[in-house]
Amino acid sequence: MVDHQRRYRSPVASTVLLRRSGVLWTGPVTVRVRPWPHRNDMAYLILSGAHDEGSALPHPDVIADWMRELATVGYQSVRTTAVAPANAARLAQAGFAACQELDLLSVVIDDAVVEQPPNDLGIRSAITIGRRLFPSTAKRLEDIDRRSFGDEWSLDAVSLREALRATHVSAVFTVGNSRPHGFVIVGHTRGIGYVQRLAVAPDHQRRGSGTALMAVAYRWLRRHRCSQIVVNTETDNHAALGLYAKFGFRRLPNGLSVMQRDVQAGY
Repeated sequence: MVDHQRRYRSPVASTVLLRRSGVLWTGPVTVRVRPWPHRNDMAYLILSGAHDEGSALPHPDVIADWMRELATVGYQSVRTTAVAPANAARLAQAGFAACQELDLLSVVIDDAVVEQPPNDLGIRSAITIGRRLFPSTAKRLEDIDRRSFGDEWSLDAVSLREALRATHVSAVFTVGNSRPHGFVIVGHTRGIGYVQRLAVAPDHQRRGSGTALMAVAYRWLRRHRCSQIVVNTETDNHAALGLYAKFGFRRLPNGLSVMQRDVQAGY
């Protein structure tokens, strides 16, 4: 293999991975690893920049090197963040297969009237200065998320913090009077708004909580002068797709894929 394919690999990767987390690759796409939420046997490849079709992953032989690193520290399988089609194809060449397909949706923020949610729903800001959550609030949001998305796809404490810091500016809003039963994480970078996470506990769904949270997020992004909002959701999540359609979201031509493989199923 040509040596320049390896030149971006972190020189401290092996040492860092003794702790089962660290940087595997730095380049057009930065690749970090840590355990998948609630799963110590599954590695989570966090691919920063892999949404962009112009940011390519390295040669499959380099990705095979990553698998060897992950096997060395005891991982049995590996799953990625959501990636664009070109990077999904590169990962497929390295033995990965899609385990989740996502629609990518967007809406242009205009002067359309989005009503303020009723006060009796108990919409509140949950984030503190420094983009932190109080520990008790964070635990409640993790519980809501797990009840909403299940063990397989829910956030843990680390991924909740990552969602808060995925954009340059972010906010968290909760719904519920005596105790939150839903939340939305929203943020923006360079004038583009992102709905990072929206979750409502199952026993409170279809009562207007999701619509109220989305309205608050929309109004917050408009106040911050964003021109567009982007969100992704599972292709078969009809409830979420219907919610976003109410706010004018439309599917973009290319979706995203979460990719997965067994670590030791050949390199």
